[in-house]
Amino acid sequence: MVVQQMGLSQSDYAQQQAEFGIGKKRNEEVFQQLIEYRLYEDLRRGWRIVQPNLEQCGLLEIEYDDLENICRNHTIWQKYPHQVLLGATAPEKYTALKTFLDYLRKQLAIDAELLQPEHLDKLKRNVAQALNDKWKFDYEERLHQARWATLEAGNNKGKSKVKLTSRGTIGRFLKSGLLRRQAKPDRAWSNLTTPLTEPEYQNLINSIINTLRDGGYLKQNNKGEIQLRIDSLSVKQICKKLVGIIKTG
Repeated sequence: MVVQQMGLSQSDYAQQQAEFGIGKKRNEEVFQQLIEYRLYEDLRRGWRIVQPNLEQCGLLEIEYDDLENICRNHTIWQKYPHQVLLGATAPEKYTALKTFLDYLRKQLAIDAELLQPEHLDKLKRNVAQALNDKWKFDYEERLHQARWATLEAGNNKGKSKVKLTSRGTIGRFLKSGLLRRQAKPDRAWSNLTTPLTEPEYQNLINSIINTLRDGGYLKQNNKGEIQLRIDSLSVKQICKKLVGIIKTG
């Protein structure tokens, strides 16, 4: 969808144009994969005054399929019960869950096949062979890999894991129920008057993870680590200004 709305032809991006056959297919597939990678890369960036990302500019709006309905369905939350979730309103649950999923997405804790190490190496080679200089990766550019999110504290050498502990960014939010970055912080959990204890937080985060996993929003490996399933995302808005932004991003 993104590539189609950009409205570019092979003359804009291909190293050697091909009107039909394997050459045409190769050029189009490599370009589509490059744009997919650039979108993932853009959505991981934090706020920058000079060059905010597409989501912050309102050019992309990311939502999670059916998440609001899940938050309104009280029965769903009985399987992995927690007093905070059972006592929360549907809008409160939606705010908390969307914040949690957004955090995973922006940390690239996602199951996108393209971001796996073996696929990134192939992407870099294919782009170098198929696309012209305007679209190629810089020689020293390091591509961003997908990560796994974990509840384990431990050492995080090279920041290869996204931490979901109570001391981390998302942990502090869920534990206290405060949206701290707002000028006047709102309490996400109206039924939470004091911060959760460590055992209470562990129960809460496990309840959230288990419910979202059962709902098809999370992928979980045999170590208990999680990634956001990329097929649970939906793009609500997109703008043709992506052409200039992606080319210069």
